[in-house]
Amino acid sequence: MTKRIAILGVQVPFVRGGAEMLNDELVRQINLRSDRFDAVADLIQLPYKWYPDTQVLNHMLAWKMLDITEADGHPIDLAIATKFPSYAADHSNKVLWLVHQHRMFYDLEGTRFDVLSTNEDDRAARFCARRADTLAARSCKAHFAIAETVAARLQRYNDIEAQVLHPPPRLRDRIEPGEFGDYILYVGRLESIKRIEFLIDALAIDTTSKAIVLGAGKYRDVLVKRAEKLELGGRCVFPGFVSDEEYLRYLANCRAVYYAPVDEDYGFATVEAFLAEKPVLTFRDSGEPQAMVGKTGAGWIAQESTAEALAALTARVSAASAAMLHDTGYLARPFARGIHWDAVLHQLVEAHL
Repeated sequence: MTKRIAILGVQVPFVRGGAEMLNDELVRQINLRSDRFDAVADLIQLPYKWYPDTQVLNHMLAWKMLDITEADGHPIDLAIATKFPSYAADHSNKVLWLVHQHRMFYDLEGTRFDVLSTNEDDRAARFCARRADTLAARSCKAHFAIAETVAARLQRYNDIEAQVLHPPPRLRDRIEPGEFGDYILYVGRLESIKRIEFLIDALAIDTTSKAIVLGAGKYRDVLVKRAEKLELGGRCVFPGFVSDEEYLRYLANCRAVYYAPVDEDYGFATVEAFLAEKPVLTFRDSGEPQAMVGKTGAGWIAQESTAEALAALTARVSAASAAMLHDTGYLARPFARGIHWDAVLHQLVEAHL
């Protein structure tokens, strides 16, 4: 009988990012290999509201109470949990491929990305959630993480070791290198934690560079107004959310990619830049982008997280020859090409069916 694989996903309603794309692609890739695995996959997803802190416990309980042992009279043979708190669900054959935990209860606690204030109930909820999070993660048969940064957090805060399995970008096989145009590219959600304002401010210092900022999000209006205030004009444009074809053209013909969120979990933008043989500009505290650039040498890392430090890098990119930019970006192509679904699914699926 064909086996059934449940991918456990979490989504903030009306918000879609890398985690949601990863889940969709994981389901698709398993089903493309249904004959090989003698299995089919489907996504089980619950909505998520991360505030107030006490609400997080309710979401953990919702997953705990969910019966995922069978569906429509047929057993579910394997459950692959991804984002917090999906791995709180009970299943006898549950594997964790951790996208990220609830970071405001861990590494972002007390930072400007945390809530403005907490009361006694919030603090109690965080204490309970951290304990429950550890127990839920430990209940998994095997532990994987999408990046070294995510695995390191799981080890640091929960004393759980996870093997790193980098997820391939959805457009992996369609990305090709092109020319080196006159702009630096950012792609992703437009949110404060992504630190896009540093790129805008850098352009005010380095007047030789241009930038294209792709994506949508609640921070877009703030960024557009910032660029207008600095009178950047056509040197910083915001095309918004674009089609795959448009994105591939922007990526193929940029000079470099800027990607420097705060301690980023993974960042498809980095791997996609590598596949296009483009150097990546980032900060030393950007998490996985910094680790990947440091490992491959395919880009430049600002040692200080400031617009001034970034402006020095953008000016370097602006002045560099196409040959130099190509040689730098090309360094990561073997690493990026080594990230593919056959390797991921062998560890994640075949070993546990």
